[in-house]
Order: sequence, then C-alpha cells, then structure tokens
Amino acid sequence: MREALKPITAYAFGDLGFEKLILTNAVENKRSSKLKAKTGARLIRTDPAQFVDSQFKTREVWELTKKDWETFLKHDQT
Repeated sequence: MREALKPITAYAFGDLGFEKLILTNAVENKRSSKLKAKTGARLIRTDPAQFVDSQFKTREVWELTKKDWETFLKHDQT
C-alpha cells in the first residue's frame, strides 16, 4: 500500500479534482491506520463492517483533505 499511496492520492486530488478522500480499514490493521495518520488524515469514526475474514468486525473511517495532503508532501522525506 505504501508504494501506491503517493501516485494514487496525487491522481485523486490532481487529475480527478477531489477535495477530500474518505478512507477505511479494519480496526486491527494498525499499519494502515499509522500510514493514514502520517499523511494528515483524521480518524472520524468507527463503524461495524463486514470483511472477507469474518474475525474482523469493525472499520475505521478516515478523512484526508487536499490541504492536509499538500502539507504532508511538503514535509515528507520518503
């Protein structure tokens, strides 16, 4: 996911003109949560969810704005 983060997000905000993205992941997926937080996304809620793997029952819902993404890019060293 990390390798795809920049090109996909740049496409969404640049070429497609989105002003914000709504992102989700299973609560147990801590790596995904950490990556979202690093980009400036904000956790806005948790919801019940169904996943292919039935052991996962709850998802996190995140919001990433274009402004927060641009701030992340200015400071990112990767």
